Amino acid sequence: RLALNKLICGYSFPRLLVEHYKKRDKAEYDRLQQALNISNGKVFIQGLSGLGKSEFAKEFWKNSLITKSFRYFAWIDFKDDLETSFYQQYFLADDKNTTESYNRSKLLKIINSMGDKLLVIVDNFLSDEKFQRDKFLEDLCALNCTLLITTTENLAYSGIKKYELGFL
Repeated sequence: RLALNKLICGYSFPRLLVEHYKKRDKAEYDRLQQALNISNGKVFIQGLSGLGKSEFAKEFWKNSLITKSFRYFAWIDFKDDLETSFYQQYFLADDKNTTESYNRSKLLKIINSMGDKLLVIVDNFLSDEKFQRDKFLEDLCALNCTLLITTTENLAYSGIKKYELGFL
C-alpha cells in the first residue's frame, strides 16, 4: 500500500504528449463533470485519434488538483490489460509465491480504501483481441473511485457512461 500511496500522492503530472494543445472551453469541462455526476463517477472519453482525449484528461487532472477535488491521483498508461498496467506503474506484486487473485484482491482493497478521494485516469484503453470485457475494469467500476478512460473504441460497459469528444 505504501508504494501505491506514495506514487499516487506524489502528483507526478502525466507526461506531455504534444507541444501545442488547444484547450477545450469551460462548457466542455462542465459537460464532462455532468457526465461524471450522472454516471457515479465512471466515464469513457471516446473519440477519433488525434482529437485531444489524452490532453483533455490531463486538463481535467490539472483542474482537479487546483480545486482539490481529489486527494489521490493515478494516471495509467494502458498496455495489454488494465490490471497489468496498474502493477507496472504503481504496484509491485508481493512475490512470486502469491497468487494472481491475491494480488488483485490486495490492489482492489487499496483502491477501495481511497474511495471517492481517488481519481483514476486510464489513457488509451483498448479491448483485447477477442473483444472480451476487461475483468479488472469491471471490478474497478464497482468501487467508489472516479474513473476516466480515454479510448478510440466505442465500448459499452455497465456503469460507465460514454462521453464522445468532438472536434475543436
